[in-house]
Amino acid sequence: MDLDVLKSFRRIVELGSVSRAASELGISQPALTRQMKRLEHELGSELLVRDSRGVQLTEAGEFLLPRIRPLLDQAAHVAEELSEWRGALAGDVAICMPASLHRAVTSPLVADLRRTVPGLRLRVIDGFDALLHDQLRDGLVDLGVLVHDPERIIDGVDQTPLVREPLMLIGRTSAFPADAQVKISDIADKDLALPGKRNYLRHRIEALFRKKGLAPRIGLEVDSMRLANDLVMGGECFSIVPQSGVEVVSRAGVAAWPISDASISWALCIQKRRRQSPVVRQVVARLTSFMLQPPRSKIA
Repeated sequence: MDLDVLKSFRRIVELGSVSRAASELGISQPALTRQMKRLEHELGSELLVRDSRGVQLTEAGEFLLPRIRPLLDQAAHVAEELSEWRGALAGDVAICMPASLHRAVTSPLVADLRRTVPGLRLRVIDGFDALLHDQLRDGLVDLGVLVHDPERIIDGVDQTPLVREPLMLIGRTSAFPADAQVKISDIADKDLALPGKRNYLRHRIEALFRKKGLAPRIGLEVDSMRLANDLVMGGECFSIVPQSGVEVVSRAGVAAWPISDASISWALCIQKRRRQSPVVRQVVARLTSFMLQPPRSKIA
């Protein structure tokens, strides 16, 4: 079996679409379809079927996929070790990062990696916690950062508590004095724009309110940081974000206040099968150095 064809098969499954996989792989859709037909002919089994949800695996495809992943990972590992031996580290790494860390960590990290590891082919997913969890759970990324929850277990993924940072209330400047530190009780009557219930930041915020015998007044659920910021700027509501995610305070009429005894912890998550990859180790080292910057403090 051709390793490149197996890589294409895996990417089609990951993306759920032949056309999207063809675009990412840089080949035409008919050419990719022919590759899959040849693979099916070689194995004597149909592997993929199309339906209203996109491309789905057959029973044979379900059987094949977990068996080729170690083979592809090992081939990638050997190629990376060879590039490291030559002194020109190269390879593919996919990472997922929280939207609230976009400006403080993700953007400077990507710029740094492009400069220091020019042979790195990086894929970055930037979003809310629920999306990032699913990417790690399904093995679609090599590493990432999630809200730390000691009770959350993801099969095949090592999770290490890394840093902690304060939570901030953002809203119109007229709500509180500029130098105020607000309490949970001060926010109980404020309409909040918060992520959906699958998001662990939402769980953390609800737990803070429960501790005070209160419940947050959720005006709307917003799984988009940009939309939440727009609503705050328009005076529609308030929001609660990690300090790294405070982007709107430079806008006229908007301010941010620290919330007493409220913080969030971030965990570094790495696929166990990719921990020994030279290029993954390099990305982890650079990511860790960017995470260990104020306002984030290391978790001992």
